[in-house]
Amino acid sequence: PAVRRHVAKTMRAIADKDDPTVLEVVSRYLEDARKEVREDALWTLQQHAKPNSHNAIDSVSVRLEHSHSETRLAAIQGLTRLARKGDSYVLEQIASRLDHTTVHARVAALQALVKISPKGHAESFNRIRGKVADEDLEVRAFAARKLGQIAEKGDLESIQSVASLLEHRDREVRLAAVASLPDVAPKGDRRAIQAVGARLVNSDEGVRRAAVVGLTRITSRGDNYAVELCARHLKHPDDPGVRQDAVWALRQVGLPNQEKVVLPVARAWSHLQVR
Repeated sequence: PAVRRHVAKTMRAIADKDDPTVLEVVSRYLEDARKEVREDALWTLQQHAKPNSHNAIDSVSVRLEHSHSETRLAAIQGLTRLARKGDSYVLEQIASRLDHTTVHARVAALQALVKISPKGHAESFNRIRGKVADEDLEVRAFAARKLGQIAEKGDLESIQSVASLLEHRDREVRLAAVASLPDVAPKGDRRAIQAVGARLVNSDEGVRRAAVVGLTRITSRGDNYAVELCARHLKHPDDPGVRQDAVWALRQVGLPNQEKVVLPVARAWSHLQVR
């Protein structure tokens, strides 16, 4: 390591700062199998590149496409050190890899986009949301998980966007959306409870179950608004599955002896509305 640092300092002394050839040569060491070499390459890039250097960003961002996960991780680390958060140039460079032919490059681009984007960055949120429609399941689920990390907590559009994924055809995406809900919705937020609760009447059992779990993630046990919302569906006129899952939902979000839970469930059973 000492020798590599000495070489880096010598290079810095004899080469022009931000020289694209030097930056490209150093960036190649991000592909080295040895962790300490990759770390020294990152250090050298920071020393030799100008702040927010486009030359450095170009050399590093192309490593997001590399076949080795260690190199892709080093590239993400390099971009976070070299670029200003939210800088349009680096975001464009990352976004250009979202449609790369390889799955690993698209996933790396999603990771980098979250790291470089400021919280609540609308354009990056929409780009990540768009990848929920990717042709590959791994990318779709990964994008759904990352939405919560970039959304501004409490933003209604983000809440509705994540809640809508509870209806996604893929179970993995639905589970990822459930995991993202607490990141986008404050605990007890009525807008979020309403958006998630709307999925309790979906004809697909998997969607309803995801909605119930989602409610438990964004409410405190016994939340009156969530309990009342679930209780409404005990009298669903058409689908016994909805009524059955409404009972399950009440048991999950309500307190064991809560009047608003006990009475509606007992009434539903006595009227043979739930079987």
